[in-house]
Amino acid sequence: LRGRPLGAVDKYRVRKKYPLPKSIWDGSQNNHCFKEKARTILREWYIQNPYPAPNIKRDLAEAAGLTPTQVSNWFKNRRQRDRMTQKQVEQAGKPESGFTLSHDI
Repeated sequence: LRGRPLGAVDKYRVRKKYPLPKSIWDGSQNNHCFKEKARTILREWYIQNPYPAPNIKRDLAEAAGLTPTQVSNWFKNRRQRDRMTQKQVEQAGKPESGFTLSHDI
């Protein structure tokens, strides 16, 4: 536009004004940072024990090709996601909290 390259803000505004059609991109952002093998190893261990000991985390990191910090963060994030999902399920099961006051005079 106007003979100059677009900066980051201009690109953002263009993407916001002209979003990609649904046939190209549906808006979902499935971004997996770890390989499927690593995710499978971590998931299997998480089912057994969501709070592994540090020495087990080191072994998992070696088996999955990750660092111990990455493994710790994966478990922490997974527990948080599970808590959030559990809260959403509990919220969906509760009746509306609205109440009415009636006065019998």
